[in-house]
Amino acid sequence: MTDPTPPARPNRPSPRRPAASRRPARPLATAALGVLLLASAYAGATAVFSSRAQTLTTDLTGTLRARAAASGAQVEQVSYTRGFTHSTQVLRLTLPGSTGVSQTLLVTNDIQHGPLPALKGVGQATVTTTFRPEDPQAQAAYARAFPDRQPQVQTVIGLAGDTHSRVDVPGGTLTEQGTTVNWQALGGTVDVQGNDIRLNLSWPGLTVNDPGDGNPTTGTIGRVTLTGENRRNGPADPIGLGRVTLTLDRAALQGDGASMNLTGLNISADTTAQGKYLNSTVKYDVGTLSLPGPGALPSPCVTCNCT
Repeated sequence: MTDPTPPARPNRPSPRRPAASRRPARPLATAALGVLLLASAYAGATAVFSSRAQTLTTDLTGTLRARAAASGAQVEQVSYTRGFTHSTQVLRLTLPGSTGVSQTLLVTNDIQHGPLPALKGVGQATVTTTFRPEDPQAQAAYARAFPDRQPQVQTVIGLAGDTHSRVDVPGGTLTEQGTTVNWQALGGTVDVQGNDIRLNLSWPGLTVNDPGDGNPTTGTIGRVTLTGENRRNGPADPIGLGRVTLTLDRAALQGDGASMNLTGLNISADTTAQGKYLNSTVKYDVGTLSLPGPGALPSPCVTCNCT
């Protein structure tokens, strides 16, 4: 007797191993590549703006030299140190003195190049300008007047070449040979768009106290504002056309039993074109003015026009 043949088993496919999953792209490597490309682009742009900043600074220096020459002052470049993201320019500004003795200032321009100058915005450069007298004795007095922070002008040069400047002169107190001067901070802005210039400065004023030899003298200057608008015909035009207005709220001087008081001083200067010539008109207006002695002027004083 033979054994029965076992039934055939159905053919079943062998189980397959799951296919290996594809690794996702590494986000860190992609980000690093992006940062590298961005840094390379920034470095290239900064190098371009470094060269552009030097050219633009040279043009601005030429304009400043022309404007200074129109008022009898002189400007010369002492040095220009160009770096990759930072450059320094030093100018010598010589101002004519009223007594024939000229005054010399050293002007330092600290330049941060774009396209993100000093990481404070988009532009060609940010220029921080500081001043100091060249004379050592005057430098020492200047350092005593501003021991913590020097006066400065910070200028942002836009991509199109327009500039926005902010003037900052800290307040302070200085005593020299018994006389004490206390002044408030001065601030304002200067905007240049193409050939148009707008000026707006404001100063609360100062007080002066001199004990004298038993006869004290005190002086006060109230708020002073300086505003103006000017339009030039081009870079070769150092003067331009427009108006500048200076206002003084009040000023007083008391000493030796006498006093002087002035209020509402307004001085305006207009420059207009007449053919190939320029016409300048200066107007003075005084609200009240009182002087000691019989020669005191009436109040208000008349307006004076000078051409």
